[in-house]
Amino acid sequence: TSFGDLPIQALRRRDPLRTREGTLSQVEWVDCIQLDEEFVRANPDAETEDVAASFQAAVVDVLVAKSRRAAVQSGAKALALGGGVAANTLLREQFLGGCADDRIQGFLPSRSMCTDNAAMIASAGWYRLQRLGPSSLDTGADPRDRLFQR
Repeated sequence: TSFGDLPIQALRRRDPLRTREGTLSQVEWVDCIQLDEEFVRANPDAETEDVAASFQAAVVDVLVAKSRRAAVQSGAKALALGGGVAANTLLREQFLGGCADDRIQGFLPSRSMCTDNAAMIASAGWYRLQRLGPSSLDTGADPRDRLFQR
């Protein structure tokens, strides 16, 4: 079943964004794609699988379009797909199709090489826990934090 154009928001740097308080701000650096909550509320009988498949298709469309646009703008002769998302069958197919349409070479890793950073972070966290014990519940996230120092 298709719900037509699934409403998503694909935010880019400097896009206007309305905060929860109602003021306008600009997206600083994060690309975010999210399902419009009103769509889900307006379609309570929608099958979870249909919504998930439609959302996946919308996300793949955005990722492939952005990749193709970047390749054309930069004059790239090839594109490579990587990370955990590179295991997604629909993304792999659309990515290679877009590369073929643009006459550039597309590279895909084998699925066994499409690792997700979550496993790496979980492993690092386990070793940190073993070495330093638990962190307090008010510990914030800092991407520059050293794993094995308090």
